[in-house]
Amino acid sequence: MLLNNLGGLQLLQGKDDAALLSFSSALSKDPHEATTRFNRAKLFVQRKEYKAALTDFALLLSDHPKNELYRYQRAMVYLLTKEYDLAEADLKTIIEENDGSLKARIGYALLETMRGRYDEAERLYAFLTDKLPKNAEVLEGRARMYMAKGMRGFAQRDIRQAFELLGGRAPATLYRLRAELNTTLGNTKEAAEDLRRAEELENP
Repeated sequence: MLLNNLGGLQLLQGKDDAALLSFSSALSKDPHEATTRFNRAKLFVQRKEYKAALTDFALLLSDHPKNELYRYQRAMVYLLTKEYDLAEADLKTIIEENDGSLKARIGYALLETMRGRYDEAERLYAFLTDKLPKNAEVLEGRARMYMAKGMRGFAQRDIRQAFELLGGRAPATLYRLRAELNTTLGNTKEAAEDLRRAEELENP
């Protein structure tokens, strides 16, 4: 675990390449160390090395097939690579094994949005906002759907509420979404500031 901890420290220092070397060195000594492999998979995603990330998630799920977190994270990578059928398969597996999983349904709503199936996405978000009325991730996702549908006023409301809930802990994705909204509204200065903040969060 020493090399894994070192890799985590290097990440905090913004030394991605060094962190990757530390994680990989640790895994060469113990290929089944799940925490280290998960950390490396997340780093690969951050670096947009999705194929490598999917390989790590496949190995994690081979060792831990019932782990919802690993399967959900892999589904999110499949969304990034636009492999929607594979994302759906992972999300379905989670729900089959845990019918009460709200996290998987959040992923499903995002999947349907990305597929352009807005009626189904809206149905899922109605269910999720009833169950999780103050969940920023749900609000961000629904805002993304509203943006795709051209319903900017509704998107603006959800984005504002998500920022209020998160305080100063908003993720880069939310800043990028607000930048997209501000661009469509002609607020170029605000959009540029949001993009700058997103890049700061992505590259600390």
